[in-house]
Amino acid sequence: MDQPKISKGVNEFRAVHYWEKVMGKTVARVTRNVYFKNGILFVSLNSSVVRGELVMLKDKIIKNMNEAVGSQTIKDIIFK
Repeated sequence: MDQPKISKGVNEFRAVHYWEKVMGKTVARVTRNVYFKNGILFVSLNSSVVRGELVMLKDKIIKNMNEAVGSQTIKDIIFK
């Protein structure tokens, strides 16, 4: 009965912890914080240059992250 809730929590956990795996070490080095809330992945970055690049690639990043997670958990990404 609780399976969907547990599964959702696991996917949210994966969404945060797969960031480095999907994006690579270079992006991970300038990432300060990653958290997930209400279908949105929030990513704080130290580099405005990297932030600008990631904003342009957002749709592809969402697709790649959801593939890594194994479900359509991430609906949007906000880069800060």
